Amino acid sequence: MTVDRCLAPSAVLEISASRFDEASASLHRLSTITILVGVYQSAVKHQLIYYMKLTREEREHIKVYIGEILTGEPISDAELENLAEVSPAAFYVIARQALGLTGGMSADEVLRALPDDMLEEVQSKLRDFNERSNPREPDTWDPEIICLTERLILEGKSVNNVTNEELSQALFELMSLTFIEWQRRCG
Repeated sequence: MTVDRCLAPSAVLEISASRFDEASASLHRLSTITILVGVYQSAVKHQLIYYMKLTREEREHIKVYIGEILTGEPISDAELENLAEVSPAAFYVIARQALGLTGGMSADEVLRALPDDMLEEVQSKLRDFNERSNPREPDTWDPEIICLTERLILEGKSVNNVTNEELSQALFELMSLTFIEWQRRCG
């Protein structure tokens, strides 16, 4: 798996649904699959797209891995691409876990591996969460924050299977580690 970054105006990268479906079908036939992982920053009026190049085997392995987490069944290509677009940091972390690239890494080491813009997007979502959500009610959380909390801090346990105290501690640990990493990068 490789990750490349491309920054361009949203008008340039805008793809109609039908053209995206055609491109997706073409990519599926190739031995190396490219998944677009998007971070949309409307205030700045640009789209940040990460391209993750996966072999067909890696892609299938990730679909099974994510499916086991969610329903016990592999997810479809469309669901995989939707996750990559809607929750890029969560997808990035899960894909790396599925491929065994984060084995033995601590949460702060995984956050350190996130591309700069993706870390900033996570921090922005955590800031929004802090202002708008109830830490004791996971139903009010951004799905990406839930996923990152479960994957990085709760070691795979569902937020529904921990006490409110454990949940609050896990969330604030994720917030703290993200802020510390952001400060480290800013110097």
